[in-house]
Amino acid sequence: MSSMTVKDPCFAEFAQNVLSDSWGRGDFVIVVEERSSSDKTAKLAPSKRKEFRVSSILLSRASPVFKAMNSQENFVEGAASQVTISDFSVPAVEAFLRFLHFGEISEDIALILEVRLLADKYAINTLQELCKKIAGSVELKPPTTCRIFKLADRFHHQELKSRALHAILTKPRQVLKARPPLGIRLVQEVLETQALCIDGEGLLSLIYGWPMASTPGEESVQRLLLKYARGEVQGYLRQATNDALYALRQKGPHPFGHASHVTVLTELAGKKPADDPSLYAIAHNFSGMRALPIEDGWIVWMLPFVSLYLIGFCFTSNLPKSGVHFRIFCSEDGAGWQQCLDSRAHGDISEGQVVACHHHPRVKWLKLHVTEGFFCSEFRVRGIVVQTGQFRQSPSGKATSAEADDSDSDTVVID
Repeated sequence: MSSMTVKDPCFAEFAQNVLSDSWGRGDFVIVVEERSSSDKTAKLAPSKRKEFRVSSILLSRASPVFKAMNSQENFVEGAASQVTISDFSVPAVEAFLRFLHFGEISEDIALILEVRLLADKYAINTLQELCKKIAGSVELKPPTTCRIFKLADRFHHQELKSRALHAILTKPRQVLKARPPLGIRLVQEVLETQALCIDGEGLLSLIYGWPMASTPGEESVQRLLLKYARGEVQGYLRQATNDALYALRQKGPHPFGHASHVTVLTELAGKKPADDPSLYAIAHNFSGMRALPIEDGWIVWMLPFVSLYLIGFCFTSNLPKSGVHFRIFCSEDGAGWQQCLDSRAHGDISEGQVVACHHHPRVKWLKLHVTEGFFCSEFRVRGIVVQTGQFRQSPSGKATSAEADDSDSDTVVID
């Protein structure tokens, strides 16, 4: 007679209650010694100290790091049934431990970013992935963008930091309406991109609208921003775009003048544009020819009069890992190239997917190289186009630079 397994639907609730009841009653002590943010390494009395009693069995099941502590005699922590944590805050450690007991975590972004590092330190992959998912879905609203930029920098979350930086650069009139809670280093990082989409007059107007600086740090940041707003770099026109190459190759009037701002070089399986109608159309930007049919070859775009602060790419067709292999490179001078994307390493790319890359300033050359399979998709380059020029007054009588939303960018006129 075969045996039958019956699962009690109430068992999950029972198990959860057992774990909950063990909170604060365990045989292992975690001591958190939180030091002041100004001095994390000094051997001084901690500014905050708290102990948590937890189950060593629970810790060992959740974390291979704690399991090693508890099972090997050469670990001092295991022998003493205690571990001291001094590189994380009390709220973060408590949230970390509560997740192990209750399976829940607050969605406060500051807490999530710090708990993610704790989960990484103690190799709890489930919690790491959860924190990553929550951080990746954070909505960047103008009033909190600078705070999130600062938190992402502090807790080494590069993807979220890049998203926040993009928002600061492309929507400064909204993001910088209030004084940004940033130190001098992060403000310099923003300004050194030379891609802040606002002119000097607009930035000065924002700064003058802030309340008086109340700390030396705020005064230093304000002096730096005032110097930037009045500097030569504010003669640059900057415009955010979701399709830089197509916009710059259009003939006729646009924010950067009347001529095409892109030169195209191609080599597909030894063919040249004169030998192939599709290559000829790509090279000469025929209207309607936006999807790139490439097999075993490359296309290089050169921007002779502008540069690009590169943020990422978007494709309008499914590009499965098994069907095509391509790589994208960028360069400032056409001699030294940096790889931005390897499709094989990235994995399958779906239609309409935005693929972010490490931000690259001052890009003047782009190269799409197909090594295997057939690439047929629009190649949309996302970034901020930067051009040196002098502003002249728009019909409204104000000198302005271009800001962009997720659809179309505003335009300005330059000489």
